[in-house]
Amino acid sequence: MASPETVTAYRTSDGALFSSLEQANLHQAKLDFGLWYAANALDGNYAGSKVSTETLFAWLFEHRDRVAELLGFVEVAALSGADLGP
Repeated sequence: MASPETVTAYRTSDGALFSSLEQANLHQAKLDFGLWYAANALDGNYAGSKVSTETLFAWLFEHRDRVAELLGFVEVAALSGADLGP
């Protein structure tokens, strides 16, 4: 007769279950980003249009090295007191 096995799962705030902490953390990061982005969405090319959360997340992921480089420059400039206005 087989004995029950202990199973470890990670649950995110939307109730989804994942077998690895890394998967759960990525999913939770996407959820958190989506909530933040809902209140801070980028305008699209047409009046009233918005860039979707999925499109922006995919774009950021695809260009993550360049984005990280830019954010590094911004952080250094901010710490040095530079004017970061438009």
